[in-house]
Parts: sequence; structure tokens; C-alpha cells
Amino acid sequence: MSLPMLSFLPILSSSLLLAHFTCALPVADERLAVNEKRAPQNVYPQGPSDAVVLDLPSATAVPPPGASGGLYGSEALLGYDGNPVSGSAVVEDYQLVPGQLEDPKKGLELDFNLIEKPQPIRGTTGRSGSTDPGPDTSRYDRPNSDLFASPATDTGGVDQAQWPMGLSHNRLGLNGSGWARQQNANNLPAASQMAGVDMRLSPNAYRELHWHQAGEWGYIFKGSVRVALVNEAGQSFVDDLNAGTESSLLPSSKDIWYFPPGVPHSIQAFEEGAEFLLVFDDSIFSLLGDILGAFFDPSLEPSHKRAQCSTHALTSPKGVLFRRRHLLGYRDVPPQPSRRHGQGSTGRHINARRHTSRPTVSPPSSPQSIKSPQTPQFRRRYIFPGTPPPLNISEQNNTGPAGPTNQPDTQYTYHFSQQESLTIPGAGSVRIIDSSTFPTAGDISAALVTLAPGAMRELHWHPQSDEWNFFIAGTARITIYQAPSSSQTFDYGAGDVGYIPMTFSHYIENTGSEEVILLEMLKAPRFTDISVAQWLGLTPRPQSNRQIVKDTLHLPDQVLDNLPKYKPYLISGPTNLTDTNYTKAF
Repeated sequence: MSLPMLSFLPILSSSLLLAHFTCALPVADERLAVNEKRAPQNVYPQGPSDAVVLDLPSATAVPPPGASGGLYGSEALLGYDGNPVSGSAVVEDYQLVPGQLEDPKKGLELDFNLIEKPQPIRGTTGRSGSTDPGPDTSRYDRPNSDLFASPATDTGGVDQAQWPMGLSHNRLGLNGSGWARQQNANNLPAASQMAGVDMRLSPNAYRELHWHQAGEWGYIFKGSVRVALVNEAGQSFVDDLNAGTESSLLPSSKDIWYFPPGVPHSIQAFEEGAEFLLVFDDSIFSLLGDILGAFFDPSLEPSHKRAQCSTHALTSPKGVLFRRRHLLGYRDVPPQPSRRHGQGSTGRHINARRHTSRPTVSPPSSPQSIKSPQTPQFRRRYIFPGTPPPLNISEQNNTGPAGPTNQPDTQYTYHFSQQESLTIPGAGSVRIIDSSTFPTAGDISAALVTLAPGAMRELHWHPQSDEWNFFIAGTARITIYQAPSSSQTFDYGAGDVGYIPMTFSHYIENTGSEEVILLEMLKAPRFTDISVAQWLGLTPRPQSNRQIVKDTLHLPDQVLDNLPKYKPYLISGPTNLTDTNYTKAF
């Protein structure tokens, strides 16, 4: 081995050791741990009295052959040089979209997809912005007009509440079997209670046997799957779930499942494949953190979510595993004939006579023959190709003495595709699922919302949980109000994750020409919200003296008289979001 390679080994060893320990820590402590292990850096001066001469290296790198010019300038470039001012930041011949010069407090929807280079301008007075002569970020600006040219009503600071799954690292399965990408608190820090995964299984592919420390709520986008699990009572469960068919009565409804923490399960796609959403009741859930049923896979990279469990084979003596041979599939294996003091070839004492009538199967000859960490067949599969499942589900109904699950609180699937929705004419539909109809999913509830063009999910907030939402189709925007005086508007499209903290008031408005379909997820046993309109409509106000609401908001009697006493859920609206004539019927 060459000297340069030998000198590199201590560095490589240190890096691997650092990675091993830091990966086993929770995400919240990971960065801190890494920083603490770094070598001390130069301390720069804090003021005139602290001025020091830093001991910086004087050697410079040699450029490659044929290179021209230099890496550094000279001292002559320091300070005033006497040259005249030059350069321009003027933007000429820029384009604006309809509504962009209207009063910025109106917050009209700006469709930046109509032009090539949007400008951060809204209105002509007050906080109206200016042109953008710098680096072209239009690929982000077009779908995020309310961030790039924010309404004047946005004020203060609200944590980032949008993450596109399209920016998440996509983890690919084996041999074209699928992929998965995730959102958690690493890429959306405000999401402090829940995380999500978008997963694809190719035809007949598996999501391998595993379990989690978090509860898993699943929703099928496309295709169909077979799910199976065994609970802590030893009861087995298997069911087939579908994406359902589109119809006027049941638009976009899909089947769902829920796997409680610690319950081992598997998912297999049928011949047409599947894509589904997974929602976890843990904000730092990671795709690298599942605990594998195939726990004799010691090649797993460390992860804080499974470091204590997923490496069973590495953290258990081989002799212990060998003595419990049923774990390896050798329960009925007789030992080899005794060679010394009643010991078989396994090197341990066995009463061979009680095994004489059992069938002969070739077991490992010793604990040392259990495969090492480098054995290929024990590597992690995660998502991998599979054998087509039998269409008759009874062929895979494998039950033990405890039998199958047979009580409502041990049913782990719900056929959402068959549930009728609440339809609101001109506005859309709502379908809710929580512990009242799906008892197993005790701490996760959801609403599947469809918004017609121009419609909105009314102003509301959730009193018991944060809201994690996922946009399945369409384009929308949400303004989040954070007491006492902060608000910010975010734009969303298909594949985006939104997050709204508990009690933060918000609405969801369809800003496009197509239906918006989204899931609103709560970490709560019941799906609850407070309607702003209903709250004001039910606040005491005798007809002759509108008292509280009128004195507080100074609204005209016509508006107060139309405040509802019911919960609207969805409200229809105009499809032209740049029209400022608010008196026209729609």
C-alpha cells in the first residue's frame, strides 16, 4: 500500500467512527454532536482590542497545466480606486400579469405562469415592491406568486409551511421495483407532530417486512395493494385495498390503512402496481428508521429510530440465536450424532434422543456459520420485486391459535372508497374519517376535501392538533394567521405538503381552473375544527343590539345578518380571482 493511502486511513477511520455514533443519535441532537466533535477553528477578532494576526497557511495550490490567469488579486485592489461609477440594475420591458397593479391589500391571485420572468411587484403604493434584476429564480417564483409578490396583509413572521415532495431525495427500490421520498422535520422544521412518505410499488413489488416506532396511516393514490400484519395478541390480518373508481358520487376516494407502532406488517402491490401516501405520527420519522422483520440484515446503516432493535443479529450472541433455531427456520432440525460428552456438531449439549423421530434438514453446523455482516442475502431490501400474489385472498389467510382479528378495534383497514361524501353545491365535498368510524387509528384523523374552482375551505382553526395536509391535485393558497398579528400566504400544488400549527387560523382557496383535492390530517382521535363564521354567527347579539360582534368588527348589518349558525365547511366563490367587483353573483 502506498504511503499516501496509509496517511489517509486515520482520516477515513475517524470519519467512519464519527458517522457511526452521530447516526445513532436523535435528529434533534445530531448536528450538535457533529459540531462538538469538530476541531477548534480560528477565532476571529471581535473588536479593535482583540486584533490579532492569524496564523494562516502561506502556500498556494499549483494550477493545472495550461491554465491561465491567477487565483488571487493584489493589494492594489484594496479600497478606493478612483474609477467612475458604472453598471446598471435597471430592468427594462418587463411584463406584469392581471391584477398586479391593484391595491396590494386586496391580495388578488397573480398567475405568473402567463409570463416568462415574473417581477415582485404588487400595487403602486405602500409595500409594492420593485423589479428583480438579479439571478433568475422564476422556476420557483411562478408557482409561488404569494411568496414572491406577497399581499400587503402578510405581516410579521410565520414559519415556513410548505414543502414540495418534488424536492425530497427519492430513494429507489431494487431492480425497478419502486421508490419512496419523504418529508419530515429535517426539511420542514415547523412540522413538529407528523411526517409523510410518498411511495411507489411496481407491479407485484413488496415493501418488505418491517415495523415502526410510529403509527403508520396509509392512503392509496393509484392501483391496489395487499396488506398483512400480526398484532401483539398473535392475531393475523390480511386485506386488499384499492384506489377506487372515479365517479360523480365518489370523486377521488381511496382505501386506507393504519398500522399501530410496533406492529409488524408488509405491503405488496398487485399486477397494476400502486402509489400511496404514508402519514406518521412522529415529526422526525425517517425512511431509514424502520425496523426490519428480516432482522438478520446487519448491513443496515445506523439510524436513531432503529439503532436499538434492527440489528438483532449483530447485538445477539450467535449461540443464543442458534439455540433458538426456530428463529432461523430450523425448528425441527435434529443435531448431528454426539461425538464427545453428549455434544453434537453444534458444540453444545443436546439430548439427542428426543429428536430422533423428527425429519432431517440440513441446519447450520455451528453458530459461526450464521452469516456475517457482509453476506449478500442478508442485505436490506426495502422495496424489491416479488412473486405475484394469489388473487384469492383466502390463500394467504395464514392464522395461528389466536385466529384472525375479529373486533372493530382490531380492523386495520377502512374502505374509504365506499364512503359517501358530504357534497356542498358549487363548492365541493368533504369526507371525514376518525376513531368514531375507524377505531384502530386512535390518534390520527383525516378529512378528504375537494374544492371546486373558485371555492375555499372556510376560515377555521383546529383546537386539538396541528394540521398536516397533502395536496393531491390542483393549485391552492393558504393564509396562516398567527396571533397576535402575524400572517403569511403560501401557494400549493399537487405533491406539496402543508403544515399549520394548532389554533392558527387559516383558509384554503382553490386558485386554479381544476378541482383541488387535498388531505387534512390531524394527530387527534376526532377530527375537529372551529368555524370563524359560525363562531361569529352564534355570538350573542340580540336583533335590536348586535353588541359584541358589531362593536368589535364594525361590520354592516347586512353582513351580520348573513353570518351562519351552521358550520359551512366549504364556500363557493368566483373563478376569476382578479375581478374586483365583489357585488357580482357567481
